[in-house]
Amino acid sequence: MIKAVESELMSRRFLADIRTSTTKEERVQLLSQMLALGQGFAALGDWKVGDVMTIDWASGKGTKFSSNGKQIGETLKDDLTMQALMRIWVGDNSNDQKLKRQLLGERE
Repeated sequence: MIKAVESELMSRRFLADIRTSTTKEERVQLLSQMLALGQGFAALGDWKVGDVMTIDWASGKGTKFSSNGKQIGETLKDDLTMQALMRIWVGDNSNDQKLKRQLLGERE
């Protein structure tokens, strides 16, 4: 993290981004995974400058979130979770076009 963030704000923002990057049907499928992830964020407490969040995905195995090397909650077992996450950053409606271009390796 480049600045401190309250865990509640991080969780709310993350869930809002998931909401805008998925259809209603997808949100129904993802509901239990997102609730579990939100609880994991809350259990961690606030994020401090220098903290590192990692998202690991393996097809057919699922998505794992970690904070400073410690896994947050359980592995989310379906591939839809990662698809929804990728849409946040590199989808058609990405909320940060500069970051999207950087992640896709495009030059400015």
